[in-house]
Amino acid sequence: TYKNAMAELPMGGGKGVVYKMGPDRGACMEKFGAAVEALGGRYVTAEDVGATVDDMRAFAAASGDRSLIHTDAAFARASGFREPIVYGAQMMAELSQMLGTLLPGALGVSLAWSIEFEQPLYAGEAAELTMTVEHVSEAVGVLTCSFEIRRGADRIAKGRTTSKLLGRAEC
Repeated sequence: TYKNAMAELPMGGGKGVVYKMGPDRGACMEKFGAAVEALGGRYVTAEDVGATVDDMRAFAAASGDRSLIHTDAAFARASGFREPIVYGAQMMAELSQMLGTLLPGALGVSLAWSIEFEQPLYAGEAAELTMTVEHVSEAVGVLTCSFEIRRGADRIAKGRTTSKLLGRAEC
């Protein structure tokens, strides 16, 4: 991603998604964290929309992602944040749910996502994800959308998605 290139990191960006967490959020976040940990450092995560402090603790414990910006209030404050910030992977779960249920829905597959984080989101804060269809190519079955994540009037993140439509629903 552009952000990683500017930081001169030798890797791009990617997001993990937790879909339909169920009643035991902690156990779900632990499973997600264990899956990330099994990648042996080849994947690094960030926070998401609607994440609670307990979600973040469970994710950190299972994933091994102990980044102080997410786990240490004193470090976060010393770094210019009012408290630890939410993992970006948690925000991307909301995007995945929207793509998998609405646009393009169950008959689609994501080809590309890009996201730019502009402001932090803190645990317990309400945020809203909105998506706009930018282009539909019926000829090749591709849907391109832009999206924003907002906390009230403040934009937290923006980005684009491209999805392939794999078939048509039977009526």
